[in-house]
Amino acid sequence: MNKVLYSFIIIFTLFGCSPNMPITKDSHKEHEHKDSNTESYYTCSMHPQIHEEHPGKCPICHMGLTKVSVDSNPGAVTLQKENEQITWQCKNFPDVTSEVPGPCPIDGVAMVEMNVLKTKTEKVIAKVMLRKSQLTHFHPAVVPVSSILMEKEVRLLGSVTQVEDNIRNVSIRVDGRIEKVFNLSVGSFIKQGDPVVTIYSPKLITAGEEFILANRNFKNIKSADNKEMLLQSRQRLINLGVLEPQFQSWYSQGHVPKIITIYSVVTGIVEKRHAFKGKYFKEGQDLFNLIDLSHLWVEMDLYESDSTLVRLGQKVEMNFIALHGKYFVETIDFIAPTLNIQSRTIKIRTTIANPNGLLRPGMTADAKVKIKFNDEKIVVPSNAVIDTGKRKVVWVKKNSNYYQA
Repeated sequence: MNKVLYSFIIIFTLFGCSPNMPITKDSHKEHEHKDSNTESYYTCSMHPQIHEEHPGKCPICHMGLTKVSVDSNPGAVTLQKENEQITWQCKNFPDVTSEVPGPCPIDGVAMVEMNVLKTKTEKVIAKVMLRKSQLTHFHPAVVPVSSILMEKEVRLLGSVTQVEDNIRNVSIRVDGRIEKVFNLSVGSFIKQGDPVVTIYSPKLITAGEEFILANRNFKNIKSADNKEMLLQSRQRLINLGVLEPQFQSWYSQGHVPKIITIYSVVTGIVEKRHAFKGKYFKEGQDLFNLIDLSHLWVEMDLYESDSTLVRLGQKVEMNFIALHGKYFVETIDFIAPTLNIQSRTIKIRTTIANPNGLLRPGMTADAKVKIKFNDEKIVVPSNAVIDTGKRKVVWVKKNSNYYQA
């Protein structure tokens, strides 16, 4: 590609002459010399709207006029007007426009005509040709336009939260009174099989005695009925929350203890504690509410401008402030369907394993997603682009002294 871009706007510096400076014949010859393709006029450096055919003084500030030579070919210093297009807009709702006349779709009032300038990508909006005297003071940095496969790194700020369906409860399965609560409080870690409370429950004691009796009968007479009674009594104790080693020890001892220990069947962190000594619980009530932190969510805020770049299944790399130098790479498994109007962001989420409990809800994550584009893009240095607010412009070098915006 033979186009070369300039990294900054070309600026012409015009110097005004002193009113007392004598004009020599040599200087007259220099000013009178001109190329066949150039046209000259005299202007004031303080008031550029002054255009005179002959040298003299500015009629406004009385400074000496400066000669300006402009190439008369298409590459001369000219600003090209963009394609003018006629559009129509609502008189009372100027944001509503149309390419054809007619009534306003909101209030029915006839639309009024307006002219807009239509800008197209790669359209030449200005041309500049420099004189030899200007080139001696003009040393731009030029770079060739290239075409490469682009990558973009989207930076995200995330927060660790608990998985909604990872809430566990330790419930009592039989009516009874709490006799003892083991050393558990909010924040304590409970593993499956850990003792949580001891209870006094007549219903549980009766079920234990029925098991002992059914077991003895089956030992004496191995009939189908006795075997069925044994299996039913055993299953009943399991359903009431008693572990098999417990009721097997009752059979070995020949009696059921008055105070029975209840063990946890789930693992998690105590979020709420409801069990207290002397409190009576009915079947199904919760003793403890637990949170399972073996898997956590990391929720991140994605800006609206990057929302079309991120997809489900893309990899996200996370670094947590609390875990210095430790990185996690997970897959995006959720993108919120709605936009937060206040922050102009979209929630995205990934699930991360936490077997060692190093991560905790509320921790901050610094994340990034690398986006790879499938097709090549034309690229230039960022400092070669002039952002006017309405559009972005680059200067293209056509030859040694001719440039296009």
